[in-house]
Amino acid sequence: IVQGGMEESLRRQSAEQLLEIGFDGYAIGGLSVGEAAEVMYRVMEWTLPLLPTLQPRYVMGIGTPENLVEAVARGADMFDCVMPTRNARNGVLFTSFGKLSIKQNRYRADEKPIDPDCGCPTCRRFSRAYLRHLYQSNEILASVLNTWHNLYYYLQLMRRMRETIEAGTFGQFRADFHRRRLATGEACPPSGSVCPIDISIHIHRGGLTYVFYDRSFCHGRQSGTAGECFGWSRRDLHAAGDVCHLLFSADPSPAEARQAA
Repeated sequence: IVQGGMEESLRRQSAEQLLEIGFDGYAIGGLSVGEAAEVMYRVMEWTLPLLPTLQPRYVMGIGTPENLVEAVARGADMFDCVMPTRNARNGVLFTSFGKLSIKQNRYRADEKPIDPDCGCPTCRRFSRAYLRHLYQSNEILASVLNTWHNLYYYLQLMRRMRETIEAGTFGQFRADFHRRRLATGEACPPSGSVCPIDISIHIHRGGLTYVFYDRSFCHGRQSGTAGECFGWSRRDLHAAGDVCHLLFSADPSPAEARQAA
């Protein structure tokens, strides 16, 4: 396991010493511990090129679907994370258009599946309204069905990335992945992604401007206020006297997509 925190020199030293010993595979540890996504991706960019391409390269403890796509783009092969199952137990479902919180009241009478493009048993058989009912009733079946869906989604995401790497079309897949999430307003792209729009959030309060660049905090919309991306209501923002807006800018330097072996 390559360690070294967020220091490039220490990561390099750790990788070189592990390579001298020699192992069947190599992992990157010490990530997804509260650092911004951009920092995590930067550590991957330092470290993954140091590891053998013909042996498994495993990033420990990540992550969101966006994390997985961006890590694969930088050369990672394998991952582990509690996110799909833990989120399922808490009513948060992953879809092709972003995250969906099944506990929300707007799904009370929604007869659509979680994700119309998903072929998992949960999506084929049960509606959002039924899944919300199970969750609100504290039925253990809610955790079971939600977990089936999230694990299926993650497995299909990884399968799709393998296929596009083999076909030499991963770069297009990556762009479409982020573009679809941005178009539906369910998620924001990470910095350095191939999506043509990069988002930062500026919040003005008391003459000071607070700037948030960590996309993991913003799962909101292109329209509306930045505060709503953080889960704050319009009433809360009005009471606080905040003026919020989203700034959009072109991404000048997208990272190269991973090439097929």
